[in-house]
Amino acid sequence: MSTIHRPPLGSSTVFNLPVQAEKPVHRSKSGIHPDPENKLKQALNEASHQRRKRAEAEGQAEAWQRESEAFKQDLEKARSKLARRDETIRTLAETRPQAGSDPEIDKKLQDLVQRHSGSKAKYETQLASLKGENSDLRATSVQLEQSHTKDTAAIAELRRANLLAETENNNLKRELESLRHSRTHDAAVAGSSRHIIRDLEDEKTRSEAENHKLEREVKRLHEAMEDKAGKEHLDSELGRLQAKLHKVVQEKEGYQNTIGIMTEGYAVLYRNTVSKDQYAALLEEHRASKATARSWKTKAEVLKGELSITKEENKDFKERLRSAHDDRCMLERIIWDIREEKQRLVYDTSTSIASPPSHETIEPLESAFDPNLLLEYTVSHVDLSTTYLQHQINYLRSEQADLSLALSETTASLTSSQGSVTALQRSLVDLQTRHTALEQSHSPCGGALGELREALGKSLLNEEDRTREIEELRKERQSVEARAQSDREALKRANEVVMRAKMAEDALDEEIHHLRNAYLNAAKYEALYDDLQEQQAIILSREAAAIDEAEKLGMQNAELLGHVSEGQRISYVEGVRREMAAIKQELAATRHYLNKANDKIRALESEVDSYKSIGSNFGLDANLEGSTRTRVVRRQPEGGMLVSSTRGSGRSVSGPAGR
Repeated sequence: MSTIHRPPLGSSTVFNLPVQAEKPVHRSKSGIHPDPENKLKQALNEASHQRRKRAEAEGQAEAWQRESEAFKQDLEKARSKLARRDETIRTLAETRPQAGSDPEIDKKLQDLVQRHSGSKAKYETQLASLKGENSDLRATSVQLEQSHTKDTAAIAELRRANLLAETENNNLKRELESLRHSRTHDAAVAGSSRHIIRDLEDEKTRSEAENHKLEREVKRLHEAMEDKAGKEHLDSELGRLQAKLHKVVQEKEGYQNTIGIMTEGYAVLYRNTVSKDQYAALLEEHRASKATARSWKTKAEVLKGELSITKEENKDFKERLRSAHDDRCMLERIIWDIREEKQRLVYDTSTSIASPPSHETIEPLESAFDPNLLLEYTVSHVDLSTTYLQHQINYLRSEQADLSLALSETTASLTSSQGSVTALQRSLVDLQTRHTALEQSHSPCGGALGELREALGKSLLNEEDRTREIEELRKERQSVEARAQSDREALKRANEVVMRAKMAEDALDEEIHHLRNAYLNAAKYEALYDDLQEQQAIILSREAAAIDEAEKLGMQNAELLGHVSEGQRISYVEGVRREMAAIKQELAATRHYLNKANDKIRALESEVDSYKSIGSNFGLDANLEGSTRTRVVRRQPEGGMLVSSTRGSGRSVSGPAGR
């Protein structure tokens, strides 16, 4: 009786799992993220999608439960067959004759009973394991229901938070619109009265300024108190929103843990279906991938080293280039200095030639000096001085032209400035007269001016506070958007995991269906197997009867040889020989039939063993291992050689040695 080997745990071998491509995030033209309402709607849609996925998982769990019920029915059938077999064994033990009992046969019968009880215990353990798996599936379904209720509660909470956020958003929009209207009104009032304020500011006395300053301080303090109360209210609202956000984060972590548990369960369920050969192949692939990863890491390290060396070489080349550039600049400066020195020497030479010589420094000429050479020197000196003076004249003429142009421009600007000064004086007189008229007309507007100043200061303070609040709300919105983005990515990863688990479940369902069909096809041969066993038993009984008959005939022959005459003995021996020849022919035919039956049994057993190796992982071998045959050792006839098969379940019988 073979035992069930549980397959080792291994990783999934499904390679054709579809991976969802990441959808590109569309941004608006201004680069601002979408509104939180749209993001919340997207989150609700994703939650409903996740709920549908969970419903599909529950349907798969129910299908597994139905499969387990079918397996349980098969096990019940197997148990009924075992019970019938027990009854058959008991009836055979009761009907067995007591006088001809053989201890060896009794021992083999006891072994058969023990094996039968062992197989029965094994099937009971398989039934218990299936019950345990069924209870695990029920617990998983209960966990799925609990997670579904949690999801429903979380969705309701999110909807309530969405309504609160919408109301708060509408209130903030209304307040912002009112602030905008008040700001435009204040800007219009300030624009209309700005010139009046500028004209009347210098005429206010210090006492009025101090009084207005004190009044502004008092009003600012009142507004600060009101803003403080509003800020406390906003802080309380912010704390409440943060608490809700913390709660949502905790629920998200719970969802992630649930998804992890489901993923582990799916992985374990799939690993239980992988055979030992597949697991060994996966281990080899894993080792090969590890070796490949190590080789790529070493290559990456080598490339990093080469890159660092290349960077150092580039740095060295840059240093060389910089030094070459510095050398070039230095050479250019040297060339420039040489050129300046050359120009300076030319200038010194020309000036020395142009200047009258000093009699104190020049020695008297010798009397033998050549006058022609002196004349040539004098002519060249005159040419040089003439050229120099011509250059000086041209330079002075250009400067004179520039100065004349500048003088004309200055004269024109002076004339225009005098005209503008006259116009400005006239406008000053007009402005003074208008100023006096405005002072006289706006003298009763002092109180209105103070009120306008107070309103302007108040509006400016309100604008600063609202700007600060809007900035804080913008920062909070950005943080919430970032968290929503991270939640959406986590949900997308969870959806990918669920899709992979679903594909693994589909692969498992297909494999289970295939194995179930194979098991049903193998069960068709059970009746043929039983018939062959019955034929074998009949043939064995006929063989035993023939052997007993031959022994009886031998005994009778011995008795007759001792009591009859020679002629009767010869005729009797010839008759016995003829009967023995007929019995041998019948025994040979029986052995031939028995060998054919054993060959069929061996073929069926090999096919059943092949199905056992497949169905042992799912508890489908209840009917395949139920009938374990026992090797029967019988006494050999005289001159016969009964050869047992190598499998031990059937026998291959050869004829007698003398044939």
